[in-house]
Formats: sequence, C-alpha cells, structure tokens
Amino acid sequence: MHLNSNNIKAAAIATASYGIFVGSDTVVKLQSEGYPLSQTIFMVAGMACVFMALFCIVTRNPRRLVPRYPRFVITRGLILATNTAMFYYSISLIPLADAYVLAFTGPIFVALLAFLFLGERLSVLATIGVVVGFVGVVIATRPAGGSFGLGHAAAVGSAVLFSITLLMLRRVHHAESDLALAFVPLVIMASVAFLIALFTGSIIPVALDAFLVFALGGFCQFIANILLVRAFRLGTASVVAPSQYSQIFWGSLIGYLVFGATIDVYTVIGATVIIGSGLLVLR
Repeated sequence: MHLNSNNIKAAAIATASYGIFVGSDTVVKLQSEGYPLSQTIFMVAGMACVFMALFCIVTRNPRRLVPRYPRFVITRGLILATNTAMFYYSISLIPLADAYVLAFTGPIFVALLAFLFLGERLSVLATIGVVVGFVGVVIATRPAGGSFGLGHAAAVGSAVLFSITLLMLRRVHHAESDLALAFVPLVIMASVAFLIALFTGSIIPVALDAFLVFALGGFCQFIANILLVRAFRLGTASVVAPSQYSQIFWGSLIGYLVFGATIDVYTVIGATVIIGSGLLVLR
C-alpha cells in the first residue's frame, strides 16, 4: 500500500492537535465550575492570542498575525466562531454525549464536501471507512435515545460549519500565514465572549492559581490551532478529517487521569472500530 507522505504527516499532526484541544477543553470544563462560561471562554481564547503575539515578537515577525487576505480569513473566523456558539447552544439542550456524537459527523461532511467542491477522490473504501468511524463513535459514547430537536439540529449545524472551515484551509492562498489563520478566529471568539460577559454582568475576579490554569488552556489552544491549520494545509481533507475521532482516546485518558472516569468495554470496542476505519481511509 502506497501512502502519500504528506498525508501521513498531516494525519499525525492533526491527531496531536485534537489531543491538545482536549487539554484546552479540560481547562474550560474545570474552570467553568467556578467562573461563568463566557468569562472562561474569553480567558482561554484571550490567553491563546497573547501566546501567539508573544511567539511572533520573539521570532521578530509580528506581521504574521496580520492576514494578507483579510476577507477570506475574517469570513472563516466568523464561521468558526458561529460553529462554537452553536455547539455550546446544543449542549445546553441535549445530553453532552449526543452533542459529541453529532459533532463527530464532521469528518463525514468533510469527506463529502471535499468530493463535491474540491474534486478530491472519495473511493468506496474511504466512504466505508468514514461511516464505520462514526459507528465506532456511537458505540464508544452510547448516546441516549430521543427525538430530534433544536439541540440536535444545532449540533449537526455546528459539525457542518466546522467542516466548511477545515475545507477552506485547502483553498487558502499559499502566501497566507498559518498564524493569521489561527489568530483571527481566536480574536473573534475572545471578543464576542467578553462582550457577552460584560453585558450580562458575569465577570468575577480571577485568582492567581486560576489565572495560571487559564494560561495553560490558552497555551493548548495556541498550539492546537497552529497544528490543525498546518495539517489541513498539508494533507488531503478526507484523509486528515477522521483524525478527529482520536479525541475519544484523548478524552478517555484525560477523563480517567483528571476526573477519575473509568474506561469501559464500550469505549474499548468503539476505539477498535475507529482504528479500523482510519486504516480503511488511509488505504
């Protein structure tokens, strides 16, 4: 089996990225227990922006934060911010497990949209692999049954929007900076979260230890966003997208280490199915 080296590198980078995103999500989950959600998002996204700015200052190239094609980058940033808002809306209405399963349909949408709009070849084997991967997600998370409502629709809509932002990375000009592509959405997210927190009066003083935890979450956001942008600019979208399923592994590990959650047999079976799906897509 011959594999494109760029696709192998991109899949590995994306897998690492999604793992680091779980670290950031863990910080949000922990901090939202003591701070309003809008303030938590503002702190994490804001700290990520700070780290990006410091990185550019240290490397003496701050212009990398300024998009060369602002219309494209800002449009993608707005879509990404909307995607995040829809996902948080969904988890306010439906169980978290249901929302994650529906959000993990993203790789399926990426593969289909890449086939329809980017002309990427989607073989029967790759199609089966993506679908099997989703089946593995369902097995691992075992979502509760119920009727399809607004919360479910928001989760699916979030997955579609996230897929669009990933595919846009395949059409961005090669001269555009990876840092600008990651920086602008975070600025939009931090700004919107701050305005919500300000107008709802849900800002409370941050203790030093909590600030350090927020900084850790922001650092994870900084690294994860850079890696994800690089992965989708380097590899084929339909091959890189299933790497999102790896969040089940990362999430299970963090859940066990941080929250004491046990890893049951369903998670193991689901993980095995997901590994098989990844091999199908790569082949």
